[in-house]
Amino acid sequence: AQTLTHTPPIEARLRETEAQLQQLRTENQELQKKDEEQARKYEELQKTLQGQSEELRVLKDRSNITEDKVEDLRKNNEVRKVAFSAALLTTGEGHVGPFSVETTLVFAKIFSNIGSAYNPITGIFTAPVKGIYEFKLFVYNQATPSVSSGASLHKNEERLVTAYSHNDSSQHVSSSNSVIVQMEVGDVVFVRLWANRRIFDSKHHHSTFSGHLLYTM
Repeated sequence: AQTLTHTPPIEARLRETEAQLQQLRTENQELQKKDEEQARKYEELQKTLQGQSEELRVLKDRSNITEDKVEDLRKNNEVRKVAFSAALLTTGEGHVGPFSVETTLVFAKIFSNIGSAYNPITGIFTAPVKGIYEFKLFVYNQATPSVSSGASLHKNEERLVTAYSHNDSSQHVSSSNSVIVQMEVGDVVFVRLWANRRIFDSKHHHSTFSGHLLYTM
């Protein structure tokens, strides 16, 4: 006996194919939407990362600026520490002078020299920073009648103030003076003994020269 095969009508096949195509289109559209959503999220993530990177750069710049400011403050604080105090003789006792001309005195006994602006070899203070400074001078005259002691504080070549004493008795006498003065970087201050005058010092350190920075400008 012969077997007959049933063949679906062409219209049914076309409808089935059309349905499959429609399903594929729908799935493709959904995949495309997902891809677009992923692309959008990726773009947002990139923007977020760029924003965070910029924030990190700004924070780093601020950190560098802060570190620089801290370093500047530290250096400025170190510069502000300027002070010295010195006596005429390191040991023993005796007179310095008289000399026929004015002579720069070297106060060799250092009590303090913060900032190392005073030179105990030359007797000269050199301003390390522009500012207002105060200087003090004490001059001691031993008990010798008709003997004078006189010395002056000088800024560069300008005579600022003087400490002078004249002894008409057997008593020890002393004199002092001080000055507040503006100084530029590199300006110098020193003490000059007057011509034909002398100054006395001993282990008790009567004759001294001192100074310090009050504030910067």
